[in-house]
Amino acid sequence: MKAPKFMTLACALLLVVTNMASQVTAETWKSTGLGGVIYTTNNQVGDAGSVETGMNWSGFRFGGRETVLSLIEVGPLVDSRLGTSPLSDVKRNEDGSVSTFDYSLQEVWDVVSTDLNVIAVIPVGYLERGGIPQIAGLIRIDGKNKNPLMHAPTLTNVFCLDNILRRESRGLVGPEVAQWHYTYPVRYDARKKYQYVSGLSAVVLDQEGYSAQVQENEFEACENLIQSGPRIIEPRRRLGENGLVDRRSTEIRINDQEWGYRASRTVLSFDLRGELTVMSSRGPAKLSYFADVIENPGFYRSSPSNCQKEEMKSGGDGPTNASGKRTPRTKACEYWAIGLTSFEHSGFILRTSANPNAKPYKFGMVDRTIPSALVLRKR
Repeated sequence: MKAPKFMTLACALLLVVTNMASQVTAETWKSTGLGGVIYTTNNQVGDAGSVETGMNWSGFRFGGRETVLSLIEVGPLVDSRLGTSPLSDVKRNEDGSVSTFDYSLQEVWDVVSTDLNVIAVIPVGYLERGGIPQIAGLIRIDGKNKNPLMHAPTLTNVFCLDNILRRESRGLVGPEVAQWHYTYPVRYDARKKYQYVSGLSAVVLDQEGYSAQVQENEFEACENLIQSGPRIIEPRRRLGENGLVDRRSTEIRINDQEWGYRASRTVLSFDLRGELTVMSSRGPAKLSYFADVIENPGFYRSSPSNCQKEEMKSGGDGPTNASGKRTPRTKACEYWAIGLTSFEHSGFILRTSANPNAKPYKFGMVDRTIPSALVLRKR
């Protein structure tokens, strides 16, 4: 197979460990030679040795115009490519011996990385039962629903990989156009915990000034989507107590304070420059830690961010505060951020070189069973 042409940038994974008491400082992002806009970092927030005061995390950033995200189910992918019957849990090795599949992110990488345009694989979604790659909640691949919606405290979002109708309504068509990534909040009903529900009544379809009918049409037209969560930064604008627009999800308070949830997490954020960032914590972390980082101007490449400055030149377009002034819609450059998965499924695998023999960078527990994954490819 002929290797694809990659952009000429030195390939390196930047390791930056910053010890801080409680503040968030600027992250340093390093370019790689992986094509597209790919930047990597490894950082620490607060005291990473304590769940209460900090976390250690690693991540990478990519541009939407130079890359494409796709959604896959792990069980069928691993089974079909490695020559076993569906979900048999058995594989035959080259030496003739037999072993079991883990249906892990590592096995996904083993299958898809033969395509040298594949840059990374990221876990998404939650297992219905431990050790079996059956997803909990809604998943739609190539226009076909595999599951209905589920009520669960972690499944409070539906991630649409490409809002086709919204994108085309802006005249953005063609293979070179970036996907229009979109998120739909899901109302969690504790009375129906872990129950599947028919229809879309649990999905919030009237956000950002669009009618419910318009958003329902967009939802139905989205060919690839998956239920995940929790939500961290909301795209909707609301005025906080300090007079600034507060984009933090109420789920941060519910998870961090009321439920006391601490978990390893993998998060996807989208910013106002059209770039996406995958973040993964090493060990349990609060949702508020991710929000602290994402809302800090130093999180964004070529910091400090000019998003707010440019926005305010025109008077801002957020709500009016008590002084009658228009407020910025962002603290830095954030637009939305969602949890992709949590617990032992968290992590990612990232290609580190255009050389097919180079070892990828692995973060988290990539040998654990997962139901589904996102595959990031260079266009």
